[in-house]
Amino acid sequence: MLKDICEDYQLSLIEANIISFLYNNPGKDTAGDIVELRMLSKGNVSKAVEELIQKSLLSRTPDTADRRKIHLALRPEARPITDRIKR
Repeated sequence: MLKDICEDYQLSLIEANIISFLYNNPGKDTAGDIVELRMLSKGNVSKAVEELIQKSLLSRTPDTADRRKIHLALRPEARPITDRIKR
């Protein structure tokens, strides 16, 4: 299912996985959460997150209590992709 989305929106499979993860897990919004729960490598997640930020599909916000943590959020531009994932 994600392969069709990847082709339509020029995403890699890991980028689509990250979008899907953030959409389906609202409380888990850090790269560490993605690495831990999806069992992906840190390097691949880090690279994919940077690509998604460059494509304006993700934004990052530092944690107010722990500045080592960076929270990821889907931007409105990712809405068509999340709508397809939901279907």
